[in-house]
Amino acid sequence: MGAQRRVLLAATGATGDGWTLCTVQGCLELGQAAGGVIVLEPCVPDSASEAR
Repeated sequence: MGAQRRVLLAATGATGDGWTLCTVQGCLELGQAAGGVIVLEPCVPDSASEAR
């Protein structure tokens, strides 16, 4: 699978844990509570950002 513009992660609670996203700066736990959808997408410069 190549690079993706956006990645959706479901937090169903079925596994008991969320997702772990790690970078060179450290790791972050995502979606520990069931029921939400985590959306990962690139950041845009402040001048180009719009409310969603």
